[in-house]
Amino acid sequence: HEVTVYNRTATKSAAWCAEYAGTKAPNHAATPREAAAGADIVFCCVGNDDDLRSVTLGADGAFAGMKPGAIFVDHTPASAEVAREPSFKDANDEFSQTRFISVLAGAGLSEADYLERVSTALRREQIVDALAAGAAQPAAVARTLTAFELERRNARIVSFPVDADSIAIPTDDQLASWFEEVKSRYDAPALRSARVGSIEPQMFADGIDISDSAIETAYADRLDEFTTPESRRVRQMVFDDMDTAQTALSRVSGGEDFAAVASDMLGWSEDDITLGLVTRSDLEGAVGDAVFDAGAGEVAGPAESVFGVHLLVVDEIIEGGETSLDEVREDILAALRLEAATDLITTRSTSLKTRSRPVPRSTRPSPRSTAQSLR
Repeated sequence: HEVTVYNRTATKSAAWCAEYAGTKAPNHAATPREAAAGADIVFCCVGNDDDLRSVTLGADGAFAGMKPGAIFVDHTPASAEVAREPSFKDANDEFSQTRFISVLAGAGLSEADYLERVSTALRREQIVDALAAGAAQPAAVARTLTAFELERRNARIVSFPVDADSIAIPTDDQLASWFEEVKSRYDAPALRSARVGSIEPQMFADGIDISDSAIETAYADRLDEFTTPESRRVRQMVFDDMDTAQTALSRVSGGEDFAAVASDMLGWSEDDITLGLVTRSDLEGAVGDAVFDAGAGEVAGPAESVFGVHLLVVDEIIEGGETSLDEVREDILAALRLEAATDLITTRSTSLKTRSRPVPRSTRPSPRSTAQSLR
């Protein structure tokens, strides 16, 4: 296929076309409409829904240039799909960039690998949904699908009749040999009748007494469960080197809007710079120190991490706090009762096993010794 490329930053698409000029010489388009004109399939990858509307709608949008029957494949839902993944959300049910990277690292995946997998799944869904809905497809796609669906093959089946009377009766030795090979088929399994009793801690947990001191001790031991850490709403820019980050810091400190500087220097949208609501444990090293040393509305950094040099701004600070003992007393009481009931079941079941264990023959008393002991 011939490829035509459009990017909102024209220099990027021009550079890409120049890099791959030795292949099929991709063309550079000035508008989305020009890029989509005459294409069988149009692929789009932007940051968010607003960006998608800007490149698809209007007189110069991709939809205006697409021919009837062309397929539009949108990669944009990948960002929304990632944001909805529960594994990447923080305690406030919001997407956490730091947690996202941590989870991927634990799974042995890079960000590029994971996004490629998500994009592949979404592309497959979009193409299948479009075809299932009856959308017209390009001739090349139609030919491939039709060839698969209408493929037919001819085959011949040859059968040979078997006359049981023509087969000789096996000898005793043959029968014995065959039985030795398959005799496990004729084994009857050992069967036993049994009664099963079930005891659960919840059955008698309410009847167990727990002292106030035990509740207070459990509260102190589990205080971290009842503590909400301080969180901060943060935006960031990430640069490849410290000099560029310092340039951005100078511009922001000079009064320029943080988002405007990120758009100008990195081409990032508002969604791209939003790190979201984070706690100190979400951020590592110098980045975490910078964010939690800064006040509300202050710029933090530059701070270095394995991902580059970060420049951050703290938009909001949400104070943490502790839940009082009175507020969680009933929850702790229920948990301690359940733990005590579980321990009691374990102890009693061990005792029953010991008492029901059969006595070995060698240790059983003889009738004579038993009679003597009774005297």
